[in-house]
Amino acid sequence: MVCIPTIPAAALPKFVAASIVSGFLAAPALAQGNGTCGPRDEFVQQLENRFMETSKGVGLASADQVVEFWSSEENGTFSILITYPNGVSCMMASGQNWTDLPGEPVSGPQL
Repeated sequence: MVCIPTIPAAALPKFVAASIVSGFLAAPALAQGNGTCGPRDEFVQQLENRFMETSKGVGLASADQVVEFWSSEENGTFSILITYPNGVSCMMASGQNWTDLPGEPVSGPQL
């Protein structure tokens, strides 16, 4: 029997945010080695023109890593990039069927 943990609906946004952030801390070195990195300008051009995504937010993951979140309200796609000071970005995640959650964004220590 497989036991699947349940997360209360009110805690879901915090859980998702914490899961994403923890993944960023471990993944940049892996991403740089698997061919998903390139000039940030090229990623931005593809995200804007091909997927109709716009930048929804950024955050500083470390002194040399900026996390960027992009999504499209038109087609439901999303992308998460890590960008480095040298202009190289690495695609950390992308997908379809993104839906914004209702309500105020969670910020700071509440995560």
